[in-house]
Amino acid sequence: MVFIVIGQFIFWTIGPQHTRFLLPLFPTLSILTAYVMLNLSQRFSRPSLGRIAITSLVGGTIAATLIYALIWFVSMQPLAVISGTISKADFLTENVSQFNAVQFIQENLSPSEKTLLIWDSRGYYCDSRCVPDIEQSMWTQMVARTPNVAGVLKQLQAQGISHLAVSWSDIEFLSHHDPTGLYNRALNFLLDDFVPACARKIYEDDAMYIFEITCQ
Repeated sequence: MVFIVIGQFIFWTIGPQHTRFLLPLFPTLSILTAYVMLNLSQRFSRPSLGRIAITSLVGGTIAATLIYALIWFVSMQPLAVISGTISKADFLTENVSQFNAVQFIQENLSPSEKTLLIWDSRGYYCDSRCVPDIEQSMWTQMVARTPNVAGVLKQLQAQGISHLAVSWSDIEFLSHHDPTGLYNRALNFLLDDFVPACARKIYEDDAMYIFEITCQ
């Protein structure tokens, strides 16, 4: 099991190193942790002390989880929207940083237009006018295939993309999970090359920019 975990971790290091991709290690680590804890409990001179120590350790981790969940519940205040005290739109505006930009897309773009949510896979508050980047790598792959404005423009047109949306939170997150530098090169290409040549900004807030592609 130790070798399996080590192999999984090595495989994780050669990818984008997103922390959520470590989840497959947890089942095996849980078994190993249980083995260690059982052996530790047997090292106490009195078995009852061992049981108390292990129970306290497990109970403490459960208590920490419950406290964290309670803090999240209080900060999010979901009962307010469930009871109708505040509207769903107000709740989402408060808790989803991209929601205002998504609303702008749905209210101002025609049904035939499509916005690529660059590095953003959260398209569930939008209709067909949003194209979520499920793997958070669509723009990066486009730039890697043809690192010039004309080549990327051709790929966007082939998919019917008329607008680009950039989330600053996703940029910040991916910049810390970019061991090969591909994301940063793609970002620099977007801001320094593609936008000045082929796009104009039509929306801006603290979370997102939306650009309209102007090149034909």
